[in-house]
Amino acid sequence: MLAITHTTFGFASLLLGAYVLLQPKGTVKHVLAGRIYVVSMYALCFTSFGLFELFDGFGIFHVASIVSLLCITLGVGVALFRHKFNSWVYLHYQFMAWSYIGLLAATSNEIFVHVPLFSEFAVRFPSSSLISIFVILTIGGFYLNKIMNRVVEGLKHQGAA
Repeated sequence: MLAITHTTFGFASLLLGAYVLLQPKGTVKHVLAGRIYVVSMYALCFTSFGLFELFDGFGIFHVASIVSLLCITLGVGVALFRHKFNSWVYLHYQFMAWSYIGLLAATSNEIFVHVPLFSEFAVRFPSSSLISIFVILTIGGFYLNKIMNRVVEGLKHQGAA
C-alpha cells in the first residue's frame, strides 16, 4: 500500500511540477499549483523513507529524498521570506526547479527498475540507469540556466522580483 501511495504522489508531482515550470510565474495558478506540488513532493519524499526493497535498507534514493526535501523547503522559505532576500526569485526558481529535475532523475531510475522492457535492458547494461540519471541532471541543469534570465526578467516586469 505504501508503494502505491508513493507512486501516486510521484505521478502527481511529475504532472504538477511540469505545469508549474511551463506556466507563467507569479500568477494565482502558479502559486496554487506550486503549493499542491510542494505538498505532493513532501508526501513523496516522506513515503520513500518507508520503502527499503531496492537496497534492503537506507539507500542513495533516501539521500536524494533528503536533498529534495531540503530544496523544496528552501524554495518555499525564500518565497515566504522574500523581503529578506534581494534575489529571492532566483533562489526560489533554482531550488524548485532542481527539486523537479531530481524528481525526473529518480523517475528514470524507477523506470529502469520497474518497467519490464527497461529492466531487461538494465540487466544487460547495468550502468544504463546511472547514465540516464546523469543525462537528465546535465540536460536539466543546462535548460535551467538557459531559461533562468527569461524567467527572472518576466517576473521583474510583473513587479514580483
